[in-house]
Amino acid sequence: MPIATDSRVTVLYDPDPESIVRELARGPVVVVGARAAAVTELGAVHGRAFGVVGAGVPRDTLDAVVAAVSAGLTVVPPGWLQPPLPAAARSSSREPAPVETLTRREREVLQHLAEGLHNRAIAEALGISDHTVKFHLASIFGKLGVGTRTEAVRAGLLQGLVTI
Repeated sequence: MPIATDSRVTVLYDPDPESIVRELARGPVVVVGARAAAVTELGAVHGRAFGVVGAGVPRDTLDAVVAAVSAGLTVVPPGWLQPPLPAAARSSSREPAPVETLTRREREVLQHLAEGLHNRAIAEALGISDHTVKFHLASIFGKLGVGTRTEAVRAGLLQGLVTI
């Protein structure tokens, strides 16, 4: 049974695949429960905002996922990322391709940024200096063509570089 927690996003609890496809046709969807994996198996999700969370997710986490999906993002558990879509299937206005590929360390910094860590916490987590974190962030911003931390996280999410 769908339960809307945001007027733009429908939350489905243990839906059948047909319900997922039907609701995705209407707009953004968050699927909660044991059947959540069915979402990633449906071709209908490509290019659409959706979220997947397990049963028993805390309310504040569900609210955060709904807010992210409402903003046009896709939220899936780590390891559930699908292969990138072909360039023709992506909307260039929503998903700018990076000019250059991020290094492994830059992806790690971006992931910590997506988790909401500030520079000092990122530095401690990676065993590097604050100055090095700032250097990596400047490089990430340049490669992704963004100007703020929020834009970097959004670009990273849209391009499948990070998960939340």
